[in-house]
Amino acid sequence: VKQDMALFASWGADLIEVDACNGAVDEATWAQYREAINATGRPMVHSVCAEGMADVWTWGMSVGNMWRVCVRLARQILLLFSINARRD
Repeated sequence: VKQDMALFASWGADLIEVDACNGAVDEATWAQYREAINATGRPMVHSVCAEGMADVWTWGMSVGNMWRVCVRLARQILLLFSINARRD
């Protein structure tokens, strides 16, 4: 993780989104990324993408700058549009 964050910092990255991708979803996992980002000395936004699993809203603030509290909304929005279209 440290090597990857150092590489991203050397490229001038401003935002790092760490996605669970069916892996571990816990505060400790994202804390490792936060520490590695901070060790680079480059200010980068750390986005925690746990998609609402493991009650991320209760700990996301302690390890990231932003966090996702639910799954992707596109499907839900499209569903709302289709329901609305049927009403017309």
